[in-house]
Amino acid sequence: CDCVPLSGSYVVIDSAHVLTANTSDSVQFIDILNGGALTNNISCTFSVSANLTVYGTGTFTNNGTMAITGALTVPSGNSPTASGNVTVGNDFFIPTGGSYTQTGGTLTLNGDVIDSGTLTITSGGAININGSASVISGNGAINDSAGTITVTHNKTIHTGTVLTLGTASANTTLAIATGTTINNIGNVTLSGSMTGAAASSIWVNNAQSHLTVSGAVLATGVLEAS
Repeated sequence: CDCVPLSGSYVVIDSAHVLTANTSDSVQFIDILNGGALTNNISCTFSVSANLTVYGTGTFTNNGTMAITGALTVPSGNSPTASGNVTVGNDFFIPTGGSYTQTGGTLTLNGDVIDSGTLTITSGGAININGSASVISGNGAINDSAGTITVTHNKTIHTGTVLTLGTASANTTLAIATGTTINNIGNVTLSGSMTGAAASSIWVNNAQSHLTVSGAVLATGVLEAS
């Protein structure tokens, strides 16, 4: 149908149904069920004031701007893609076997990042892990094609985390912003370099944690290990 949801709506996209946003709109919740799909077209701003959850083989494609105040959960059976800006205000969750691809625009994550799948940023996209006092966890990967993974505000990499940043074929940069401390209690492998914007850009490697970096480490900034 040509229905237009209200701003307080709880939208459910059922199997084999496709919701296409041709004008800017806002809803409260979206559930994309197994086999369902959401497409946000160019020049459209699609706002979700609570959570967007994708199940099974459900998916979404963002060609405009997507602003999610709550959490974004992607499925284990499909790979949502975005060529426009996406902002997530709360948790960003990729389960085991799941994936998400940012081909253009910027993915801004303002909450916890739980990545047990694959988060891919291609050469046209960018990522900013921006949450204040947020936690990074999971046993997954963030692949950035010769780009930069920018981290602002203090972060904790949770115990038990096994995270791979970049790939052997890409010279990925992990850029720590001014006044940012990353407290590592997990296991991180970075294919590329780690940079700091200032002396207050700090990486702390705690006891029993591991950090492996193929390139240069904090020519500006501080590396602490215990």
